[in-house]
Amino acid sequence: MKPDLYTKAVLTVIALLLAVIALRPVLIPRPVHAATGHTYMVDQTYHGSGVQNMLDKYSAQGWEVVTAYALSSNSVEVIFKK
Repeated sequence: MKPDLYTKAVLTVIALLLAVIALRPVLIPRPVHAATGHTYMVDQTYHGSGVQNMLDKYSAQGWEVVTAYALSSNSVEVIFKK
């Protein structure tokens, strides 16, 4: 069976579209986002009132709380970033 003009045209369009998809990252690169310059610190306290003292101390120094979680019933670990 001999390919007709329609089949050749469709295959040519498919090949051109695949070439556009393949060459798009080379011709139009995507923007890159730099990593943040944050510094992280982890601190742990063992007393209930010690948590508030730790938060007050580090927030006065410019640290921001990222997360806090309990390690046991009387131990809390807090992660800060600056």
